[in-house]
Amino acid sequence: MPSKHLRIVENLTISSRGYSEFGDKILVPQGFTESRNSIDVSRWNPSAIAGDVQMMPERANRTFICSVLFLDITEYSKKPVSEQISLKDRFNALIAEAIQDISPNDRIILDTGDGVAINFLGDPEDALFVGMSLRESFAPQASTRPVLPARIGVNLGPVRLVRDLNSQPNIIGDGINVAQRVMGFAQPGQILVSRSYYEIVSHISEGYSKLFKYEGSRTDKHVREHEVYSVGYGNSRT
Repeated sequence: MPSKHLRIVENLTISSRGYSEFGDKILVPQGFTESRNSIDVSRWNPSAIAGDVQMMPERANRTFICSVLFLDITEYSKKPVSEQISLKDRFNALIAEAIQDISPNDRIILDTGDGVAINFLGDPEDALFVGMSLRESFAPQASTRPVLPARIGVNLGPVRLVRDLNSQPNIIGDGINVAQRVMGFAQPGQILVSRSYYEIVSHISEGYSKLFKYEGSRTDKHVREHEVYSVGYGNSRT
């Protein structure tokens, strides 16, 4: 499970590790040093922070069918620490910008260290457009800033908000597991979605259906088959 060794913490600052706040609950590996100092929310929407804080207890121990976007920065762990910190700062800023139109009550964000898992509890197409926005943001540009070669996987399935052994909120379930597997099949700069996600979103609008291309079946390390679809380029919510 992508969040097996992760837990959600609030008001976290770990500058030495290159982690920053999303303005939501974020997860970090067990054992990382924590500092519960006041955070700089100048880059975030304060109401978004409050909304997610209030949302978590209400939804504990409940199962949701939601869209999950799983993203990682390719070969992040192989980069020098100084470059990791720079990439993470830029990454966090781009994530914050991409989700600014999603209600805090419709999202749960998990920091996976070299990426992020965003659970969308509202409209399923939200994951599609956030993914496309991030792909565009991460694309090579005429800039001195480092390029973010990211892989993106999207799935629609069940997730459960639970309490772990430390009484911290955590996300588990097939929905997030499959999103990670699908992401693992993607190439840098590519968005792949599962069949379950494709089946739902492609029937919402004919315009949406034209964005997808069937890429065949892939087998993960657990010998489970996944039919995947790549996402093309479009600029309208038809």
